[in-house]
Amino acid sequence: MVGEETIDGVKTVHYTVTIPLATHLEQIDADLRAITEKELTKQGVKDIKTDIWVDQKYQPRRVHVVMGTGTDVTVDYTDYGKPVNVQAPPAAEVFDLAEMLEGLKTGG
Repeated sequence: MVGEETIDGVKTVHYTVTIPLATHLEQIDADLRAITEKELTKQGVKDIKTDIWVDQKYQPRRVHVVMGTGTDVTVDYTDYGKPVNVQAPPAAEVFDLAEMLEGLKTGG
């Protein structure tokens, strides 16, 4: 635990963890492990550092992930409990992630 912090006016507890790449890879489906390791190693990833800020309801308010020197992503979570209107995009703007990953695995 890093400590208590306020994110967007909400009190949170900040946690951080750094996981070696090998540990992360153990969690991935065996069929995708080799290609994932190859790509992450190519990007210089040796470990994955994740910071998460959690509110009093145990809801994430912010997640910050750093992998190597090429990936540094922060996502803020807001508006819990508010209604949403979700519409699927046109078919021409979507793809099947499983098919894409299979193509990576087979080199296609």
